[in-house]
Amino acid sequence: MSAIQWHAPVAGFAAKQLAFEQAALRVLHSGQYILGSEVTHFEAEFLALIDALHSQLARTNGQRKPMHESHAAIAVANGTDALVLALLLHGIGPGDCVLTVSHTAGATVSAIRQVGATAILVDVDPNSMTMDPNNLTRVIAEYRATHSLRAIIVVHLYGHAAQMTEIAAIAQAHELPVIEDCAQALGATWHGQAVGSFGAAAAFSFYPTKNLGAFGDAGCVLVRQELAGRVRALRQFGWHSAQDSTGPGVNSRMDELQAAFLRVGLAHFLSEQAARHARVMAYQADLSARSIPGLTLPLQSADPHPEQTQHAWHQFVIRLPKRDKVLAALREQGIPAQVHYPKAVHQQSGFQPHILLPSAGLPVTEQLLKEIISLPLHAHLPMPAVSHVVQTLADIVAL
Repeated sequence: MSAIQWHAPVAGFAAKQLAFEQAALRVLHSGQYILGSEVTHFEAEFLALIDALHSQLARTNGQRKPMHESHAAIAVANGTDALVLALLLHGIGPGDCVLTVSHTAGATVSAIRQVGATAILVDVDPNSMTMDPNNLTRVIAEYRATHSLRAIIVVHLYGHAAQMTEIAAIAQAHELPVIEDCAQALGATWHGQAVGSFGAAAAFSFYPTKNLGAFGDAGCVLVRQELAGRVRALRQFGWHSAQDSTGPGVNSRMDELQAAFLRVGLAHFLSEQAARHARVMAYQADLSARSIPGLTLPLQSADPHPEQTQHAWHQFVIRLPKRDKVLAALREQGIPAQVHYPKAVHQQSGFQPHILLPSAGLPVTEQLLKEIISLPLHAHLPMPAVSHVVQTLADIVAL
């Protein structure tokens, strides 16, 4: 068995090498390297992918317009900037509070901090590991009278869609815009509707390890058409026309090379998602057959209609007691398992001055962090490697 890789960027490049090389040459010969035609085409093609992810049932029930008629995709420099721009779009700044989770990448709360706001953290559901709607209701009740609650950032974690039906209803009742952090969830759906299309804005990351990855940093903001002009101004110095700033803004532009590379990735996205899913099914079947003591497999759906909800499988995250011992043994056997995340946001000293916790604490989040292990998963993972990982894990737990 050759070495198992956590991520296979070289294999991903080799599988599409000619297309990537042609894309690079196209840009280099164009003489247009920032916010040119490649970015424009990428934005349109990204919307088309979101449209394709909606199920037929969602289109019929919602009488959904094509995404290009209702939404706009604005390409930016990275996923964190996408969150920052979504917050700035809603006028969120110093003195304001944003509700989100602690079981997430630090980038989620870093974006809140960058605009000068404070994060109020909500505990997660133990099964989906995403924001628990019941806890959201309790935290809003606890802080509503004393703090300026301005928005909710929902994180679709590990590729699992958060419980958007309940969260959207709570947000609407309290007149709070929902910003979706979709950094790990391109390809996921809830009730047949693609993540990113539920909230007032959504942020996507195309960091190289994502399901759709660039050759560096890149991101995207998804908003309704009527807000697109404001986001485009925000991403470039507040310009509404060249060299004419009429409001605040930043410098967050996707370059043409990354847009061209991402367009290649878009063309292969659904087939590579199918490859991920095949490996997940192999993991699920093999692990289920082993009856490993204490093992909790990842929840595929928290939706009461699971056939309408698709996990994007950015990560394959299991839970086990005595996690640290198992993790160390896996790595000793050459299995590059990981922990996402070893510390929650509220456990990191750099964030602690800028967050608020519910009086009940975050017990579910803290318990999860003692148990989670991410097993290797990517579209180019050899199928025999899945069996090897499972066999190694079962042997370790049996010791």
